[in-house]
Amino acid sequence: MGRIVILTFSGSLLILLLGWDGLGITSFALIIYYQRKDREAAGFLTLMINRLGDALIVISTFLFISAHSLTFYSLEQSSFLIFLLIVAALTKRAQYPFSCWLPAAMAAPTPVRALVHSSTLVTAGIFLIIRLSQVIPLREDVKNVLIFLGAITCLLGGWAATKENDLKKIIALSTLSQLGVIVFSLGLGYTNLALFHLFTHALFKALLFLAAGNVLIASFGEQDIRTLGRVGLRIPFTVIMFNVRSLCLVGAPFTRAFFSKHLILELTAMRTINSFSVIIIIVATVFTAQYVIRVLKAIS
Repeated sequence: MGRIVILTFSGSLLILLLGWDGLGITSFALIIYYQRKDREAAGFLTLMINRLGDALIVISTFLFISAHSLTFYSLEQSSFLIFLLIVAALTKRAQYPFSCWLPAAMAAPTPVRALVHSSTLVTAGIFLIIRLSQVIPLREDVKNVLIFLGAITCLLGGWAATKENDLKKIIALSTLSQLGVIVFSLGLGYTNLALFHLFTHALFKALLFLAAGNVLIASFGEQDIRTLGRVGLRIPFTVIMFNVRSLCLVGAPFTRAFFSKHLILELTAMRTINSFSVIIIIVATVFTAQYVIRVLKAIS
């Protein structure tokens, strides 16, 4: 938690790197805590991809030094510097093509998964992009890249979840899909809306992971949704919580995510942006509804 506070309130690149690096190492230690072979492989994959973002921030240090200051408020319109920091943010943000570490982190214990997938590693990149956009308005080409990568990530996560039968992996891929929506919103320039959806996602996704862990306990470790049967009869309250939080993924009416996700889609329809990205995000939203319905039918 201390690393997140340092990262959030950092005004200097060195303080940012301290929180950024410490957050990656702490998450790595939590993932490999039980020292199983699959968890060690997932932990090292997470660590290596996050090392790439750390290396890019270290490289950007030299550009800050050339500006005679390490604070974000001394930034100028340096395209290469903005590019380095944006790519570094995308590694932590698990955006395509750096998204492979997020499903692999599902090998961690349930409390660690709830922490990593909702409010720690995946939020670091978004805070960096928001901090940059507050100091320097992002250029149009950078916004177009964020729109495209967000739409592609959302599509790939939703598409993979519709073909997956492992309950834990479906939830992990749903996280990937929601991260794509948030980055898509950042590309549109709605930073406050992206931050609002980030908070919303953290709340319902953490409870979704904890409810899924209880479902797995009730089913004696069975993760295949095709064989879960009527597990909801044994844990009705947990299944109700799981169903409500699953509906938040779709942005169903009367849920918290309805006011953030649907507003993003509504503003997208009103903007004149790349039609290809708009089609991708709409198809990805349909995929989200499809895999949520599959899971609800299997557990209820």
